[in-house]
Amino acid sequence: MATAPDPFVGLDAGVRTLIDEIREVARTAQADAALAEDVGIRLRNPFLDASVVNTLLRVPLEARPPVYAYKPQLVQAMSDLLPVPLAARMSKGAFNADFYTGRRANLDALLSLADGLLAASGLVEPHALRLALKQAAMGMPVPTGILDRTIAVEAWLLSLDRQSESQWVEAQGVENRG
Repeated sequence: MATAPDPFVGLDAGVRTLIDEIREVARTAQADAALAEDVGIRLRNPFLDASVVNTLLRVPLEARPPVYAYKPQLVQAMSDLLPVPLAARMSKGAFNADFYTGRRANLDALLSLADGLLAASGLVEPHALRLALKQAAMGMPVPTGILDRTIAVEAWLLSLDRQSESQWVEAQGVENRG
């Protein structure tokens, strides 16, 4: 599968991260809308409207919150209502030192996934995935959400490939309630 040249080479890391995150959210929103439509639900995503995204991207860099700020507008608007620990959050996940230490410690195993089933299907570019994994292990800004989901899908596919059929496991010492 041919890879298109990166149109954002040389962009400020904060702008690049923002664009990557918008793209990731947009892909997810588009998939959600398609799934909802299949069952007769009309799902709309007004925050991904082109005028909203363009307005966001027009904000000068010096006026933007730092890349690491988690939902800064929410915190500012709701500061009198949010509990201090919630307002002080920096992310949804536990992306602490242990998270990054684990990435570095397991980098070889993670890198081996880059040439897996997703790559064989042409769904990921192995070189780009390896680069993102190395950057993530160094603590550099990467689209963490999509990177982690890519690794999770690869691990899931490997588990399916290694186990030919599902197995039912009966709990021991539990009486039948049926």
